[in-house]
Amino acid sequence: MVKHIRLSLGAKYILTTSSHCMNPSLFAKRFTTTALLSCALSTSWAIAADSCEAPSASALDWVPLSEMTSEQRARIASQCCGGFIAPQAYQERIDQFADVDIDSLPLEAGSDTSLLEDGGETSVMEGNVFVRQGTRELTADSARITRSANAAELTGNVTFRDPGVLLVGDRALVKMNEGEAEIDNAQFVLHETGLRGYASAIRIREANSLTLNDGGFTSCEPGSEDWFIKSEDVDIDTQTGRGTVTGATVEILGVPVFYLPWAQFPIDDRRMSGFLVPEFSISSDGPDISAPYYLNLAPD
Repeated sequence: MVKHIRLSLGAKYILTTSSHCMNPSLFAKRFTTTALLSCALSTSWAIAADSCEAPSASALDWVPLSEMTSEQRARIASQCCGGFIAPQAYQERIDQFADVDIDSLPLEAGSDTSLLEDGGETSVMEGNVFVRQGTRELTADSARITRSANAAELTGNVTFRDPGVLLVGDRALVKMNEGEAEIDNAQFVLHETGLRGYASAIRIREANSLTLNDGGFTSCEPGSEDWFIKSEDVDIDTQTGRGTVTGATVEILGVPVFYLPWAQFPIDDRRMSGFLVPEFSISSDGPDISAPYYLNLAPD
């Protein structure tokens, strides 16, 4: 069921839009229940057209259009300069454990070198450090594991991967008894929706739950932030496929435009009731926005 809501704006600015790094077929299926957030997530606002020059951001799984296969190109919007695609080795790991309960698998860990300090109390791992559980993966340059506290500190090129999610940071503290980890000065990517962002700290809880503190996100390619949503807290639940923002401010070209006390958005291809991609037109009366609303009557 689709209904249309029409909004008229003053003619102070002429707005141009372009679809940045989003899969339009996924977007047409579902989106947030907040109209303003939908508008921001589905369009990139600019005073002039973008140059479409893809920056180098391989650390965030960014792949330029020129390096994509024909199949990968078919999955992204025509205006995009590239997309976020997990490495082939990790894709193969996802296929390997597709029908496996990840939580039931044992932990694997390793590094290039390791030694014991403090009479065996501390284990020091150096070079290509990894901790894996199925498709869940935490890597770093080095790690110090304290046995009595059952805790670990990882430093240097810290990454955390879960299907559809990538976190990259400077340092991570892991509390193994609580099953929690916190990554400092972190960036993140949600592959399915093409969202990327940053946070002063990202907390991982119960494997499926991520909380971003004092950060924000956008769907613009790396190096471009035509629109950006800053938020006090962003909660991402990979099990339900939803993200929730609280205390958010939407910025367009670096200028705060409106405030969102609370809103939800999808992080994968599961449907959600909400506003679809707005339609824009310009007449003598000024810019005009038509916002169709999608009601998901069949959640499955």
